[in-house]
Amino acid sequence: EPAARALAHALRFAGEAHASWTLQESLLPRAILPVPGLDIATRYLAATEGQAVGGDFYDVVRRPDGTALLMVGDVQGKGIEAAALTSTARHTLRTAALAGDSPAGMLARVNEALLYADAERVTAAGTPTVRFVTASVVALAPSADGGFEGVVASGGHPPPLLIRPDGEIEQLTVEGPLLGVFPDASFRERRVTLALADVLVLYTDGVTERRH
Repeated sequence: EPAARALAHALRFAGEAHASWTLQESLLPRAILPVPGLDIATRYLAATEGQAVGGDFYDVVRRPDGTALLMVGDVQGKGIEAAALTSTARHTLRTAALAGDSPAGMLARVNEALLYADAERVTAAGTPTVRFVTASVVALAPSADGGFEGVVASGGHPPPLLIRPDGEIEQLTVEGPLLGVFPDASFRERRVTLALADVLVLYTDGVTERRH
């Protein structure tokens, strides 16, 4: 009997882990479309085996004019509710990117969408539930010299890192509030030039909080 219970528990855990992974995969792009002039690599690694679905997400959108929109974000919490927020944030960012919005405009759209969703929850439950998202967006437009002109915007997210061929590392810090918290939020932009062989790294705090 103890062995049967242990087996049943293991099977249930395996089923839940599989369901969580399947849900997580649905919140990430199925493939990254190639962008001329860019080598793009992505990696999603759960902190622990069998962990509930997380709130981190990334995406890359290629516009017809050759501009690439790089996005990474982190949703407060984990589980199904975080997954729903992740879906809202990522798909709103993608829609805004395809519509031609600037990085700051994309973040503003997400902020509005999250506040609207919170208003729905308040109407349904009667009590406010503060749930926020952080995100970084970088737009890279090809330049005549083979590099890219970049525009960076942030909604409370760790800054992207720009690594030059000589090893110099620059944090592309841009001020911006958390998404889904402030109705009057405004987002700034910062311009940056990427030359050949420069490396741009976007990440979540899962990296910086678990350096080992």
